[in-house]
Amino acid sequence: GCTIGAWENGGVCVRCTEEMDCPGMGDLFIKPRYYAPAGRPGFVFRCHGNSQRCPGGLPGTCAAGRIPTSVACSLCEPMLKPGVGGECASCVESDYAPSILLVLGLLVGMIAFYRVVDVSRPAATSSAVLMFAMAGSLLVTMLQQLSVFGSINLQWRPPFSDVLAFLSLFAFDLEYLSLDCIGAVDPLAKYLMRVFVVIMFVLVMLLIHIVAVLVLYKGAFKQRVSSLVGSIGLVFSALFLSIVSSMTAPFMCLPHPNGLRTVRDYPDVICYETLFGRHTSMVLM
Repeated sequence: GCTIGAWENGGVCVRCTEEMDCPGMGDLFIKPRYYAPAGRPGFVFRCHGNSQRCPGGLPGTCAAGRIPTSVACSLCEPMLKPGVGGECASCVESDYAPSILLVLGLLVGMIAFYRVVDVSRPAATSSAVLMFAMAGSLLVTMLQQLSVFGSINLQWRPPFSDVLAFLSLFAFDLEYLSLDCIGAVDPLAKYLMRVFVVIMFVLVMLLIHIVAVLVLYKGAFKQRVSSLVGSIGLVFSALFLSIVSSMTAPFMCLPHPNGLRTVRDYPDVICYETLFGRHTSMVLM
């Protein structure tokens, strides 16, 4: 066997790196907060974000419910959701509540913003309407700015970590909605949904406009074009930071001891790995 500080790789003793624990006799253990595939023990990843998902031990070891073949234990088993302690827990009925409440809240908010734009007149806009529009826009902007704290590579503690998880929605990060409870969703599909959130907002605002014109103005679409343009412009203005955050997400890569880099928001995606890989698809979107 090998001496202390080295591990056996194909009959050859290899010096351990700082991410490894080599007690001797050729044995190799990975330290907590790091991960190495069972088939490539020397190919070590750092577990960015919630490092508790990588408890250390034998190569290929992940927290309970994690897929041991995923990059740095980043993915949960099907129909499981990430837990607080790094493990993946079973989904319960209450996990669907945030999605439902979010959809209802967004719908009510968009109707309110459309109504503000629709009834506004440049020369006769009441101070109350102006205050509502300004307060709403400032609130959304502030929440988007606070969500930036979640992008800092630190291990935040509850309850602030819970607040940041919720605020990540304002950066179009949909992990808070427990999408894994719906089914196995590939990171590329999650990013695709994130990108098309803005288009969804535009389509919903268009639907609100159509219903409003039919009900309130008896189908006078030509006369109410300004309301549609103004409301869509308000959406883009209010969500500007989130749009930029989504566009730059594929370029925010974190380094690993093995020399690779992975996308911060999608740790199972390796940056610039292949020409036609998932990361390239994200960049081209």
